[in-house]
Amino acid sequence: MTIRLTRDTGVAGALFKLKVKANDTEIGKIAHEEEKTFTLRDKDSVIQIKQLEGKSNKLTVNDGDHIKVTNGPGLLFMFILAVI
Repeated sequence: MTIRLTRDTGVAGALFKLKVKANDTEIGKIAHEEEKTFTLRDKDSVIQIKQLEGKSNKLTVNDGDHIKVTNGPGLLFMFILAVI
């Protein structure tokens, strides 16, 4: 089974690569503005994205899914505060 991830995290999320986990096992990383295809062994897989100590909600995926990874509004707010 394959899925495609597109990372669109903007300036606030550009510093670090995101870890991609499937069924609690790291399967790779995705960089800023990168689009990557991952092959998953299990038909019923759950993915999660991690950056530093933060993590996304778990998402059940199906073969051929295209997932767009973005930041939540809180990260942009923290980025603006850090710049000020």
